[in-house]
Amino acid sequence: MGTRRILSGRVAAPAIGDRVHQTVRRASRHTLRAGMTLIEVMVALVILAGSLMAMGNFMGKYSHATKLAELRAHALDLATDRIDSVRHASLYTSVPATYAGTQSISLDSSTYTRTTIVNHVGGGVGDSLDVMLVTVKVTPPDSAGTVSKTIAFGPF
Repeated sequence: MGTRRILSGRVAAPAIGDRVHQTVRRASRHTLRAGMTLIEVMVALVILAGSLMAMGNFMGKYSHATKLAELRAHALDLATDRIDSVRHASLYTSVPATYAGTQSISLDSSTYTRTTIVNHVGGGVGDSLDVMLVTVKVTPPDSAGTVSKTIAFGPF
């Protein structure tokens, strides 16, 4: 604190110059801390780097899941296309010879394997049942999972 003068038994207030000096000292303490310290900057960079790494990891997983979903959608389209072709066949008896088998199909720089299995149930002289079960299995590349569709239909 500043110096105080004693005048006739009373304590006098500090001199005006002392008050100004104290005010300047308090103000300078606050103005010295205008920027960030090195530790604060490093902590902010660590938080930013962690956030960016997590976002990059998420984007990689999202991209992979989107690609697998696209492959499965194409596989489903190929299976549905084969089922529709069987439905619109002109001769019921020609379905096993025409559609049964395995094919490799290239679509959007990916190769799919489509297998069509035809089972004829009944159809004999004494049978009251005459049905064909057609199962189409399409396997997309990259182990995206096999898509399978089955249809049962009778003579038309």
